[in-house]
Amino acid sequence: MKKSNSVWVPMYLMIKNLCFIVLIGAVLLSCNKDDGNPILQGKNKINYITNAKVFKDMNNKRLSGVGVQGIADFVIDSVARVGTLLKLSVSYGGGCQNHYFDVAWDGIVKEISPCKTTLLVSHRADNDDFGCNRVINETLEIDLEELFGKDNAEALPCSIDVYSIINGTIDPDISCCFR
Repeated sequence: MKKSNSVWVPMYLMIKNLCFIVLIGAVLLSCNKDDGNPILQGKNKINYITNAKVFKDMNNKRLSGVGVQGIADFVIDSVARVGTLLKLSVSYGGGCQNHYFDVAWDGIVKEISPCKTTLLVSHRADNDDFGCNRVINETLEIDLEELFGKDNAEALPCSIDVYSIINGTIDPDISCCFR
């Protein structure tokens, strides 16, 4: 009498399906975004805006207090200048969603000694990232050469006043020395 494979075939398919599910689960778990530094990985998280009209609109909203609406809260902790990079240390709450920063420049260089220019920084997150209670400390690396553009090389050595969009005062959040 010949043995039937009818028991082994369903068991083989069940084991095969189970292995497939375990493999998919392992792949999904290995793609966890929380690698200790989940936010602002790469230049694509900073949007450079070099536009006088947009800058003026942002600055008017900042000074009137309207700039706070729809913007994620953040604090500018410190600034350092390394070559053409402006390293801006920021902290903010959240951590479950992606966070983005807009850095705006109006293209104006004040011809005083030393020359001076101004940047506005705003912060936004995907959806509402208020459910996560982590405090994120990040260093934004703002490439001044890229922000100012090749036609505005005279702005590179200037002193820079940096305002957060939520700062409604005439005093900058932080200033950085000229190069």
